[in-house]
Amino acid sequence: MMNSSKFRILDPCPENYRPLVLQWLLEHKEQTLDDLAPHDDAEMKAKYEGDMARGSKFYGVESEDRTPVGCVWFENVGEGIFVGHLAFSLNHISAQARINSTRQSLRMVFSSGARKVLWPALVRNVIYINFLRKRIGAELEAVLRKQVRCKGEWMDVAFLASFPEEKAI
Repeated sequence: MMNSSKFRILDPCPENYRPLVLQWLLEHKEQTLDDLAPHDDAEMKAKYEGDMARGSKFYGVESEDRTPVGCVWFENVGEGIFVGHLAFSLNHISAQARINSTRQSLRMVFSSGARKVLWPALVRNVIYINFLRKRIGAELEAVLRKQVRCKGEWMDVAFLASFPEEKAI
């Protein structure tokens, strides 16, 4: 399949995306997953079901030929605050479509009542941090030292934030 720039957002994300999302995350696990993140389909299913029960939002991204190419999801942590995550099949969706689908998903979560989206990122994941800052318009809020374990080692986590009034949205 070609690297598509056309996409459609599915609300909610179909359940058959879950194994693909896990696969996309595991392809870059050194940059994206801490020791407590789901690492198999059973853990991913349990997390998804728990998140959905708490009012989280999951948006699927499909290409123009209806191939699953990404997922942008927001964990509801209360008081209108959500924690944002994303995963894409990098070979099947263009960089611009990743940007646009993330922005569209942000608009959707904000229109559903969110007032803030926090984006956690391992500090070493410079590409993701730059994507959020330069392409999505998120602002750095904090860097928490020794926040999570990755392969047993304590790692720093940056928290970026998006708000409904951000220009990039």
